[in-house]
Amino acid sequence: MGFRTPEQTFRTFQTGLRADQPDLEYRSFSYAFKSSNGLNQSLYREFRDELFRRQPFLKFAATAEVIGREELPGGIVRLSAKVDTWFHDEVFAVDFVREDFYELYEKGEIEDDGFRAFDELVAYRNDSYIVVIPDEAEIPLDQVSEIRVGGSWLIVGFPTLGTP
Repeated sequence: MGFRTPEQTFRTFQTGLRADQPDLEYRSFSYAFKSSNGLNQSLYREFRDELFRRQPFLKFAATAEVIGREELPGGIVRLSAKVDTWFHDEVFAVDFVREDFYELYEKGEIEDDGFRAFDELVAYRNDSYIVVIPDEAEIPLDQVSEIRVGGSWLIVGFPTLGTP
């Protein structure tokens, strides 16, 4: 499980579907997806029922096989997936975006975090990488015990491709 590639995120989402773990499914969605649908963790469970009602094939996504990958404008990666059912096959798409983030820890606890482009957080100078803490960080540097900078590929949408 993880979020390092669109394919890995898709498998993580499938694990959440198979195990009926809405919290794992929710973690697979991008900030843009959550905000455009007005979601937080508790509202996701209600949204999930509506999503599966509107696009019931998504329940079968737990058994889907990725059949294609396409890079789209705006940094979107679209995976095409196919579900084999008893009555017919269903093809659908899942769009992914990369969300870069930072997390600042004090004594093992997250004290500040946010979204920022990776190249704004990491610089290469004098043959070394350095991490740049954002100006808006709300923790004094001398209290930071750990810094995490990374990127995750997360689901931004489910455009339907149709039936083969």
